[in-house]
Amino acid sequence: MAYHPPHSTETALLHDVKNDILHNIDDQKAVTLLLLDLSAAVDVMDYTLLVQRLEQVFGVNGLVLN
Repeated sequence: MAYHPPHSTETALLHDVKNDILHNIDDQKAVTLLLLDLSAAVDVMDYTLLVQRLEQVFGVNGLVLN
């Protein structure tokens, strides 16, 4: 689902995530949704250290890390 006025990109994203979850449930697949709010972490932690930890400890890399 692409952006369509008057819907926001957030609405489109939520629609796609919901669709993926429901399709996987229908196919009897496990569903895990991980939501991270890193806005507060950046305020209280050294940015370089945060990026290092995300990469080394949690294996976050590439586009997600950028």
